[in-house]
Amino acid sequence: MWKGCDWFPNAAITVLVRRSLVKISAINERDEKYEVFEMHDQIRDMGRAIVDEKCSRKLQKNSRLWNFQDSWNLLKRKGSETIDAEGIQISSYLNDCTVSAKCFENMPNLRYLQAENVYFQGTFPCFPTDLKWLQLSNCYFDSPPSDFNLEMLVILDLSDTNMAPILILKAFERLKVLSLHGVKTKITLDFTNMPSLVKLEFEYCSALGTIDETIGELKNLTHLWIHECNFLRKLPDSIWRLSSLEVLNISYCREFSPLPEQLGELGSLKKLDLSFTRVKRLPDSICRLGSLEILVLRGTELCSIPEGLGDMESLKKIDLSRTWIEVIPDSIGQLTDLEQLLLCDSRKLRELPDSICQLKMLKSLNLNSCLSLCSLPERLGDMEKLEELILDSTRIEVIPNSICQLKLLKSLNLSRCDSLCSLPERLGDMEKLEELILDGTRIEVIPDSICQLKLLKSLNLRWCDSLCSLPERLGDMEKLEELILDGTRIEVIPDSVGRLDNLHLLSLKSCKFINALPISIRQLSSIQRLEMSGTNLKVVEIDLPPFAAIKLIKFTGSSSELLGLCDQNHNALEILRLKDATIEDLPDCVGRMEKLKELRLECEMLKELPNRIGGYLENLTQLEVMSMHLKALPDCIGSLKQLLMLSLMCENLEALPDSIGELENVAFFKIESAKLKALPNSIALLGRVNKLELRCMSLEALPDSIGRLNKLTDFKVSSNSLEALPDSIGSLKHVQTLQLKCPNLEALPDSIGELKSLIYFEVDSHRLKYFPNSMERLQSLQKLHLHCDNFTVPPNFIGRLENLETFWFYSKKLKYLDAAFFESLGRLSHLNLSGCENLEGILAASIGQTDLARLSSLSILDLIDCKELEYLPQLPSSIRSLDASGCTKLRKISDISNLKNLTSLWLGGCKQLEDVPGLENISSNLKVLYLPGPCDFMGCCHCSHDFKNKVFKEMSFENLEWFEISGSLVRGSAKGQQQLQFMLPRLPFSCLRGGWLRLGLDKVLSPIRIAIIADDVTVFEKIAEVDRDKVRLYLAEENIVNRGEGAHCYTIQVTMDVSQLQNVSVRFEPWY
Repeated sequence: MWKGCDWFPNAAITVLVRRSLVKISAINERDEKYEVFEMHDQIRDMGRAIVDEKCSRKLQKNSRLWNFQDSWNLLKRKGSETIDAEGIQISSYLNDCTVSAKCFENMPNLRYLQAENVYFQGTFPCFPTDLKWLQLSNCYFDSPPSDFNLEMLVILDLSDTNMAPILILKAFERLKVLSLHGVKTKITLDFTNMPSLVKLEFEYCSALGTIDETIGELKNLTHLWIHECNFLRKLPDSIWRLSSLEVLNISYCREFSPLPEQLGELGSLKKLDLSFTRVKRLPDSICRLGSLEILVLRGTELCSIPEGLGDMESLKKIDLSRTWIEVIPDSIGQLTDLEQLLLCDSRKLRELPDSICQLKMLKSLNLNSCLSLCSLPERLGDMEKLEELILDSTRIEVIPNSICQLKLLKSLNLSRCDSLCSLPERLGDMEKLEELILDGTRIEVIPDSICQLKLLKSLNLRWCDSLCSLPERLGDMEKLEELILDGTRIEVIPDSVGRLDNLHLLSLKSCKFINALPISIRQLSSIQRLEMSGTNLKVVEIDLPPFAAIKLIKFTGSSSELLGLCDQNHNALEILRLKDATIEDLPDCVGRMEKLKELRLECEMLKELPNRIGGYLENLTQLEVMSMHLKALPDCIGSLKQLLMLSLMCENLEALPDSIGELENVAFFKIESAKLKALPNSIALLGRVNKLELRCMSLEALPDSIGRLNKLTDFKVSSNSLEALPDSIGSLKHVQTLQLKCPNLEALPDSIGELKSLIYFEVDSHRLKYFPNSMERLQSLQKLHLHCDNFTVPPNFIGRLENLETFWFYSKKLKYLDAAFFESLGRLSHLNLSGCENLEGILAASIGQTDLARLSSLSILDLIDCKELEYLPQLPSSIRSLDASGCTKLRKISDISNLKNLTSLWLGGCKQLEDVPGLENISSNLKVLYLPGPCDFMGCCHCSHDFKNKVFKEMSFENLEWFEISGSLVRGSAKGQQQLQFMLPRLPFSCLRGGWLRLGLDKVLSPIRIAIIADDVTVFEKIAEVDRDKVRLYLAEENIVNRGEGAHCYTIQVTMDVSQLQNVSVRFEPWY
């Protein structure tokens, strides 16, 4: 890049490194290695001082401006004097965000410009022609900058900036790096205009549907990075001609599916990442990628791997997590350089090939949540370089003895292996082991050899509820730092625990069988965290270690016990978390914990804080108080100068002291109170607060001074008494989130339109009748939630919010959407009209059906409980999720055959619905299907017989992850034992056998009878108990008659007393 920028600093950098003025360090990010410069702060400051002195402290003479404020001062300066700056950084977080094009006319030397949240005005014919690096984030031009002269540009980085159209108007002969982030406009780049391109990035470009074939002309391209471009379906055929390509990343592109057959021609490729795409098959040519080192297929729809996997001899990392792979090819044993193999959440994987034990260089094997994996290869110990073995949430029953040969293993994770009852006797032979995680297993005995693990640092036995004892020589593990025994049945802690000189954490939470601790515990000189919540131990009855070292105590106790703690010299205590329902007055001793940094008090009866809390707790950075009886804070609270976080959840808090404004470093401030009516004006002095939450139901007004909180980015107010906002609210230039849950709010000030940084805005008010027109200026707004019952249509300004992505609107008076709504919402991806119970139609009668198609980015449409809605019009093809649950009058849906992206369809409770036209054409894409169920005891709802036959007997739901059918019954319409029947879609027997069946039964008495019928044959019967209106069955643990692996039609029969039954649902989650 330096060469492209006409910078040749190699010799100078060598000199700087030799003189230890700079350091070059290697980092690993995204599985790629980079080198970065590091410099000591004092060296940096010295360099800046030299520049200042050389320029006589005149900003216009400085070659580099690293201070945002200096940059703004320079840009706002009037006059024709030449500005020597070569690099400038500007951000609107400190100033007015508007910059005129004329500001750059006198900057002939500018080579680097970074701007964030800036609004550019005017045209740019005189823009610096020597600019090499342009980085714009969330910037806006009042007109497309077609007159930019960027011929010398080497790096162009555009993030959420409307400058992308220039890329199709200009030639960029020297451009080497092009990064487009969040570009929503549809552009097709001609890459012949960028012949020097080395790195090309597209991230969150929602309109990117195709990549031009001219990309194959980029002979120098080494990196192609495409992330979360959800309309991209495939790569151009010319991709194989990128002979220099080393990194190809197509991650989280949810519609991307086929890979080019000639993929194997990319001979220079080192990394291929296809994470969370819809790739179902790898071309056989992939095995010819002899230079490939990293292959990431996480979250794809792959069911198999080519047999020639072993031919990719350079592979060092393979990630097959969250795939549907059942078998790993035997050829994997040929990958002699493989260091990482990740198979997390591969639920169909039942076994590993024996050849995997030939991977002599493997360092990490991750099998987390491989729910079908029951065994490991016997020769597991042959993987002599293995350092990390993760087996948590598998069904492994036995650990092979050969595991003890893994002399380099550092971490062994067997968490939640609930079929595992024992460990190998020679566990102690793994001499390098540092971490052993056994939580949630059924082990009954820890082998004595564990005490030979001299390097073990962490032993986690949480919720090993069959474990009753620990080895007597536990203290031999001299490096142990963490011992976690929560929820075990251990009765005695061995005396040898006192020899654990390095123990930092001892956690005994919910150890109800321990009645006493050994005297030797006082020898634990390094203890920093002691957790005893939920035990029967009493602090005053035990000898605790000297508190010169302890930093955290978390327990449930009484005030007298807390006093007992204070008598034990705990000068180093840094964190105290106390949960106690009896304490009324916090002892003064808390105020003497001089090194305390975090204090959390969950004490419902607490009436006051000690006056000494401000005098001694000078290091306190976090204070959380939860009390029902605290009415006021001591004035000395303002003395907590280091406080960063203050949370007061006190229902009866009546006032805040003026000294609250003296907390100059507080960044997060939260108050929950039912009685606080006003805030002191001094709150405006909290100059560093960036998050303010006021859940004060009696708060009557916000002080005018609130607008002086110029660092505030997140502001949330909940009050039943607030009727208006001060005009000063518009001065909060950096607020990105504004939430107003104020049911009696009557109006918003015009100044609300000045919140240029606002991204998320929520208003919940029953009395608000209009919105100021100034709100159309909120062009940064991406999410808008309005709960306002006085509106019959959404406000007109909404259609002009060009960057709006999410719109939630709730009004009982809403009947339809008018034409103004569809004006400019091309980016809208989520529309939620749930609860609008009088909504008669999505479109007004005067609007054409095609107008809804203008919402070309719409992916989620929620219409839950729109009870008057009778018809759904043609929807945009971009829709991924449609939820019309509870639309009880919905009778007709337009043909959904065009909804090829639809994965979730929710129609529960749509009792009048007869058919879903086109469902058969998209059924194979569906992951979630929720249909209306019985509405009486005569059968299902109005769905036609033909439709039910199609759904339950003919359609293919090969990707279905969740099926639910539900309905409601008229209470009392039937009495006594009745039988309800629910049909499931056609599924393979294996999907039924390992799935979850959940029944929701409102007010049904136990027991009930459940039967599953497959093709008219009963394959399962059970009498089940109802627990809190629910029955949950994991069918893998039930005795089900096997009807063969083919697809079958299933019926769920539920027999029960329905006298009080009102709502019923059956949910089935297949297992694949």
